[in-house]
Amino acid sequence: MGLQKTWCRFKVLHIIKISMYIDAEGRKYKSYEEYVNSPDLDLDLIYAKLWSGERTPQNKREREIKMELDDMKSLGMKLELNFE
Repeated sequence: MGLQKTWCRFKVLHIIKISMYIDAEGRKYKSYEEYVNSPDLDLDLIYAKLWSGERTPQNKREREIKMELDDMKSLGMKLELNFE
């Protein structure tokens, strides 16, 4: 029984560690969702995440961008971004 308790405790700690997200610059977020909705993202990533539906618009400008992107999708257009 002691071994099982230790395993469960390890499993819970392991799950907690996995839930943290670290971006390319080394900034830490509590979750991937927090990262995706962060104001730290570059504009091209904001567009990409809004397009994919991963990001919730964070302000009036992003709501306008999301509406434009949704219109593009409805017309069958594709989003093209240059990440260079």
